[in-house]
Amino acid sequence: MEAESLEKKKDPTDDGTLYLAAGGGLTAVAVAGVAASAVCPVCIVGAPLLVGYGLYRKYKCRNP
Repeated sequence: MEAESLEKKKDPTDDGTLYLAAGGGLTAVAVAGVAASAVCPVCIVGAPLLVGYGLYRKYKCRNP
């Protein structure tokens, strides 16, 4: 029982998909903003960060 509690448990839902989806949505907002001649600094910085972190989480979940 003790060994089971010491074992690191993975959360199967935390595989980075949410971050990738959020980054993709923010990228779509940024592209729409650029098309309308408006630049959103949060979109420009946040979209690559979310996509990058989502890819990192996907990588870490596949390769423990």
